[in-house]
Amino acid sequence: MTNTLINEINKDWKKYDNNQQATFLKSIGHRAVKGKLVDICLSEAVAREFPHAGDATSLVDVTAKQLNKIKKTVGFDNWSQKQVNTYDKENGTNYGELLQGISCPTARNTMRSDIIWWSEYKNEALTVLEERIAKDKKTSSLSSLKKHTTAAIKKLEKEIADANETTEAEAEAEETETEIIKPTFNSVEECAELISNILIEAKNQGYDQKEILTVAAGRLKAKKK
Repeated sequence: MTNTLINEINKDWKKYDNNQQATFLKSIGHRAVKGKLVDICLSEAVAREFPHAGDATSLVDVTAKQLNKIKKTVGFDNWSQKQVNTYDKENGTNYGELLQGISCPTARNTMRSDIIWWSEYKNEALTVLEERIAKDKKTSSLSSLKKHTTAAIKKLEKEIADANETTEAEAEAEETETEIIKPTFNSVEECAELISNILIEAKNQGYDQKEILTVAAGRLKAKKK
């Protein structure tokens, strides 16, 4: 069965293939206004232009929904034009015609890949795009936005990993600091020498030696129970 939506999408993509920021932003349902990324609310316009598109809000969203639908219907993870064409031949569909208006096979494959990527990382991509618009940095294609978003995600992941490593290192250091060091003695004399030195130092710091011995004897007795 011929998919009318595919013909509608192919026809509309011809209007957007000029590598300009304003045109690109419109294809994802946005525009730049005074350093801000603004949603231009294309829902109603998209619904009129693509009556078979469901709740999609831009040309890229419409195309992404269709591409993901085809992937699920034909049954593969990575796009295979050969598989799609075979499926069309066996089932009388026209899935393989989607984006065929882009004459260059390489450009078509890139666009397809970028649109599928958009469907998975739309929120992250919009966040990066907002930042770029605010800094007056031009973004004229989905491929460019994908590159900047992927870099931003990797940077964030590294920052999180570094923060986790720092936290773990601090926890280990704290644990090491609180460890009780247990001395090893070779004779009773060595043990007595250490205790006497501790008592002398305690006295120098103002502590009562008799009180220390009384408390120590009490704890020793308690530990023997």
